[in-house]
Amino acid sequence: MGNLGTAIEAFFTDLRALAQIVAPIFAFLGVLGLGLVRRVAA
Repeated sequence: MGNLGTAIEAFFTDLRALAQIVAPIFAFLGVLGLGLVRRVAA
């Protein structure tokens, strides 16, 4: 049972590391997409 907890903990640690890498990329793409939509709509 303790082994499962360790595996889940490791998984969430990896997930947090991945989120720190992916979040700025998605933020950049979101701003880019928003600018593109505004330009097309205008």
